[in-house]
Amino acid sequence: AKSCANAMGIVRPKDTSISKAAVAVCELVADRLMKEASTSYSLLTSSSPPLQSGHRPSHGSTSMEFVEAAVWLLRSCGCHEKAIYVLQDRMNNPAIRNASIGGGIGNGNGSGWSQIKFDSYIATHLGELWSSKDDTCCQLVLLAPATRDLIARNPTLGLSIFTSPHPQNEKEWRNMKPADDPLAHPLYPSKVVELLKSVSPRVGIQGIGAGDYSPA
Repeated sequence: AKSCANAMGIVRPKDTSISKAAVAVCELVADRLMKEASTSYSLLTSSSPPLQSGHRPSHGSTSMEFVEAAVWLLRSCGCHEKAIYVLQDRMNNPAIRNASIGGGIGNGNGSGWSQIKFDSYIATHLGELWSSKDDTCCQLVLLAPATRDLIARNPTLGLSIFTSPHPQNEKEWRNMKPADDPLAHPLYPSKVVELLKSVSPRVGIQGIGAGDYSPA
């Protein structure tokens, strides 16, 4: 799934170069992967047939390998919002998050992800969408609840979504062509500033990854 996503590059949401049938197949496979990972929701419509309780593994045996594969598959067909939701949903699940604190979930069927790994994964995805300079992708990043949550929970990592494509030192800034200046866009710099001003950062009581946060 990751190789497929890497080969496709950043696929815009609702990209007309990808057939609706291909997107539907990717969503169906991703939905099945998430069911294998014992999630309690469906990426498709609410009419999707639920798993029988006797076949649903416990959260302790959840495999993040299935989740990661589903995310990469969704990304490869331009379903970025769904891909972000998959990870955001799991970050907001206390049972899964707290089970990850000890270094892993379960009985060998798969490893859990710490909060910082979840955050880093989402930050990288959002940063790639932002770096694409595609208007649809940039709007998704600005409006995604995951962006606001990440900025509030980990301001440095959240800010990297927007600064990762920037020159990293004085020499790179001096050698940059005016057309490549990330601050020259007529709209997005001000939108980012508005977003940052609207978010109140939180400070972790036990440090990033502990899963417990309180207002600063």
